[in-house]
Amino acid sequence: MKFLYFIGIDVSKQTFHAAILPLRGKNIQAESHFSNRPGGFSSFYRWLLSQLGETSLSQLVICMEHTGLYDLELSQYFYGKGLSYSHRNPLEIKRSSGITRGKSDRMDARRIAHFIRKERDDLQLSRPNSSILIQLHRLFAARELLSKHKRALRQHMSSISAIKGDSVVKKLQRKFKSMANQYEKQLGNIEHQIMQVLKEDQTLLRNYELLLSIPGIGKVNAVYLLITTRNFSAFQTWRQYAAYAGTAPFARQSGSSLKGSKRVNHFANKKAKTLLTTAAKVAKRHDYELKKFYDEKIQAGKHKFWVINAIRNKIISRAFAVIERQSAYKSVDQFCKWKGVTLAA
Repeated sequence: MKFLYFIGIDVSKQTFHAAILPLRGKNIQAESHFSNRPGGFSSFYRWLLSQLGETSLSQLVICMEHTGLYDLELSQYFYGKGLSYSHRNPLEIKRSSGITRGKSDRMDARRIAHFIRKERDDLQLSRPNSSILIQLHRLFAARELLSKHKRALRQHMSSISAIKGDSVVKKLQRKFKSMANQYEKQLGNIEHQIMQVLKEDQTLLRNYELLLSIPGIGKVNAVYLLITTRNFSAFQTWRQYAAYAGTAPFARQSGSSLKGSKRVNHFANKKAKTLLTTAAKVAKRHDYELKKFYDEKIQAGKHKFWVINAIRNKIISRAFAVIERQSAYKSVDQFCKWKGVTLAA
């Protein structure tokens, strides 16, 4: 399909900024910002009609960075209105822009519009998440908020526990303990709701169970992987997800004057990166292959953060592998036992 208009959209939690770039010419034709709520979606659609006319709606394509979270409902709205759109990796867009000065939602929307016009011959259109994934995202966000408050409360309880003989402090401790118990109960309720939502979609439930078979991946990590990969439909390879999560190392070299070790990019989904770090630390303790890998690399002089990052990438590759082949992960020691081979201590 040949598109005549390219709309770049920079999405944040509360708002999104849009810029229209025609097929010919260097200048943005129009731009505006909207609320990232249903009312804002309708305002955006009316704005498109006023700028391009109804006949041009089939000749435009919208491009958004793959946030994994903030554009869920917006994507569904575009799909319902029959608008073509494409999600692209934020790092891919950033690298294509070259050297840029300044940053704002307005500038980012313009850059995305120029990017998608340049990449129009290699364009892959996206489809929205199911309503099940949207429910899962909302429940996960609620769980994260409760967990954050619970941790803050526990830290405060710990800080005042050293104060002895103060009646006010004792009353506060009882109050805080009661609140912590309430948080715990609410977290349990949300986790139960998450499981109920997963059971509504057998494909989601199956993939969730497959992810849990991988050492290091627990319930929270599994659910977040399902959300951010859109049930493993948003990324074609594990390396693309590694770039999105900020664990993919990139070379640093310029001629003969600059040569450095590969480094990860800080432009990433920090939550995904944090959860993968936790998974890596657990896996290196409980997985024979990864424990051996960790020990060997440390003995060889590698920095522990380099090794942890390598394990993060191994976990991502395992996740994509089990989903692709639809069979549970089997560790090296499990495989050897199945084959009747004894591992050396």
